[in-house]
Amino acid sequence: MEPEARNLEPIRLARKTIRMVNTRHIIDNQQATVAERLRRHLGDAHAFDFVSAYFSIYGYELLMNELDSIDEVRFLFGDPTSVEDLDPGAKDPKSFAVTEKGLTPNHTMLQRYLAKRCADWVRRESVAIRSVSQTNFLHGKMYLAGSGDELSSAVVGSSNFTKNGLGGSDRSNLEINLAVSDADTLAELQDWFDRLWKDTQRTEDVKQKVLDALARVGSDHAPEVVYYKTLYELFRKEIEARIAGDEGLVATGFYDSQVWNALYEFQKDGAKGAIAKLRQHNGCILADSVGLGKTYTALAVIKYFEQLNEPVLVLCPRKLHENWSLYQASNGHIQNPFPQDRFSYTLLAHTDLSRISGRSGSVDLANFNWSNYKLDSLAKRPV
Repeated sequence: MEPEARNLEPIRLARKTIRMVNTRHIIDNQQATVAERLRRHLGDAHAFDFVSAYFSIYGYELLMNELDSIDEVRFLFGDPTSVEDLDPGAKDPKSFAVTEKGLTPNHTMLQRYLAKRCADWVRRESVAIRSVSQTNFLHGKMYLAGSGDELSSAVVGSSNFTKNGLGGSDRSNLEINLAVSDADTLAELQDWFDRLWKDTQRTEDVKQKVLDALARVGSDHAPEVVYYKTLYELFRKEIEARIAGDEGLVATGFYDSQVWNALYEFQKDGAKGAIAKLRQHNGCILADSVGLGKTYTALAVIKYFEQLNEPVLVLCPRKLHENWSLYQASNGHIQNPFPQDRFSYTLLAHTDLSRISGRSGSVDLANFNWSNYKLDSLAKRPV
């Protein structure tokens, strides 16, 4: 390569890089964000039409200065109730942090201020909001900016009008959006939006609904509401696991079992809690006081796992062996209160865990397969 050619090579590479930046069409919130793209084009825009399934005040915050200066905004909304969520459709961090210094709110003042400012913007005559009447019907996302009688830019893809969707946080969603500047394509997008906007059979005015939701977000809350909300956020995972577990209980027919219907309400709560913890943590301690029916609660838990065809091993003190053998269907005991549940669990004494030979009732410990009950370390002991 000639010296002059070598000297020109960095310039060619630089031009190539500039050309790639200027012609980028894919916006994924990683190399470029939707918010950045919109800021560039909304600064000179007089009209802004956009479609989004979700909207949040933190998405509004990213573009509020640009939105305040636009003469006409039309927003076609998928779910007006999402205004009350911090950032709907995404996995947000909790609205507080539990530290060694106590409970620290993350959005205490900002949320109220943003809700009020967003409401002031929505209240303007220049802002119109409609929603598709059919729930979960609108999934498209489009942002269309225009100056005067000309359309200048559009973004079409997967980004909702939320902080994560627009690429405004460290946890921004990985999106796939296409930046559009071709005049014919822009005209088609505008025509599609106008037809849907004017379709009163499919869409309705929801501006007041949005204002009502923003008022709730920006209002003061009673202390007990804050307390209950804090408890919910602290135990959200456990609550969601319990709800999912309840659906599973119905599916297995667990609620029709004899033992379940023999329980008091507090025992039912204990059984469901134990099942949820066993599913989530693979362990649980039931530590009710004497006389509160721990045996029946434990039997209900056993019944649940037996209905899932899980093998169950009960280990108890030897002096309680007779008590627990009462419920085994194989014994056919006349005093078994739950014969229809046909319990099939295996029963051993807890001291049998240390034995590798001999018999425990009818069980030959030398040939007992502990791995059937996921006790593989016991199964591998030398004989």
